[in-house]
Amino acid sequence: MPIYDIELNSAAHYPVSGIVELSPLIEEAGFGAFWKGESNSTDPLVLLSAIAAQTKKLKLGTAIYHIYAAGERVEYKGEIYDTGKRFQLSWKPSHPHFPIYVAALGPQMTHLVGKIADGVMINMATPAKIRDIAGRVHAGAREAGRALSDVQIITKVRVSVNPDRTKARARLRQVLTFYNIADHYSDMLKASGFETEVTGVQTAFREGGFKAAQEALTDSYMDKLPVVPATSAGEVKERLSPFAEAGVDRLVVPYVPSTEDVLGDARRFIEAWGTLNKEKERPANV
Repeated sequence: MPIYDIELNSAAHYPVSGIVELSPLIEEAGFGAFWKGESNSTDPLVLLSAIAAQTKKLKLGTAIYHIYAAGERVEYKGEIYDTGKRFQLSWKPSHPHFPIYVAALGPQMTHLVGKIADGVMINMATPAKIRDIAGRVHAGAREAGRALSDVQIITKVRVSVNPDRTKARARLRQVLTFYNIADHYSDMLKASGFETEVTGVQTAFREGGFKAAQEALTDSYMDKLPVVPATSAGEVKERLSPFAEAGVDRLVVPYVPSTEDVLGDARRFIEAWGTLNKEKERPANV
């Protein structure tokens, strides 16, 4: 079974100080790592540094982060990208090694991950698509003569919890609408068997804007996608099982708050998750 991690980023502007205050609770709840996403924020390393000062063993990661931080001189001029002349950091990183995970979806990128990276970060993929991507990553690793255990498969599944499932769906629907109209992700969703549904959302967007696109994203379609609108943390854990069984090493749970009290909402989920873990660890009565 995979290690469960958490991300607090999706569809909400969490106050930075509030996330730092929550970080000891995240560690206590049994999450293996805290990931900071690329959207709705400035430099994630500032937040991660603050969390590092408040925790003891919680792993920290960016999912995803920009690429311009290599310790050696870089010069590259291509048809699209150009680093300029003599691009180089003025200092040498002291940490001997930190893992590099590549956010990849397509056949060539995921195959390359297996050859050169420490793992793949998968976003918005069904269990079947996760298996497909993992297969390409492992094929690349074998081709490069690497052990499969050297390459981690990491995936995200967004969740939201509210006693009223309709409210849990509402914010997730906003997130999913974005992915259905975005390049690359919409292509992957079509390739996963949802071409009719994606086309419907995109048509609604062109004709009526984002609100119309949200309305076109039905509950039945949502329930086939890698999100979990739940009424309890226990239901979240249960419905994550197909993803956990798809061959992943780490399962990142980006929590999407369903109320305006984003920190209170996240705290309730984290506390409930911690309670589940404690109940699992409690020995049965003889």
